[in-house]
Amino acid sequence: MGDGELLQAQVERKGLCNQIYHTDCMELLAQIPDNYVSLILTDPPYGISYRNHFARQPHAVLTGDTGIDYERFARESYRILRENSHAYFFTRFDCYPYHYDCLKRAGFTVKNCLIVEKGTIGGIGDLTGSYANNAEWIIFCQKGRRTFRNRQIMMRPDIKLPQPFASWSNSL
Repeated sequence: MGDGELLQAQVERKGLCNQIYHTDCMELLAQIPDNYVSLILTDPPYGISYRNHFARQPHAVLTGDTGIDYERFARESYRILRENSHAYFFTRFDCYPYHYDCLKRAGFTVKNCLIVEKGTIGGIGDLTGSYANNAEWIIFCQKGRRTFRNRQIMMRPDIKLPQPFASWSNSL
């Protein structure tokens, strides 16, 4: 029995919930039934073949960072996501336009790009000829329309909002 057949048998026997799989994500996505998952939160490889040339000890290209077929990945993600559900896709500033287009073509409604500040100064890459990246970009999508259960989250004191949004959220 090959890996694909073994995975299919496991899906049929146990279901996919609460399992950890060590496999190619595209093979796993193909085994997941339509409308099976209620949320997607993913940080797929960006396909940039990142290599740090600026460290004292240069690092090799990260394993698996040659990318995936993002158009297929977006279509499969849309297929497995339940109607009226959210999906969150990590990306980079230079990959954002392509990822955005793939997600839209797959059928997702792109609602926003969330920027998460890491709160650190520094980063990786050319730190003497460029600004360090200290943020994560996340494309927030929906299949159908799912409203937030509690909009009070925007008014919680432990969640820091950029200044223009802080005054807006207080008026809700």
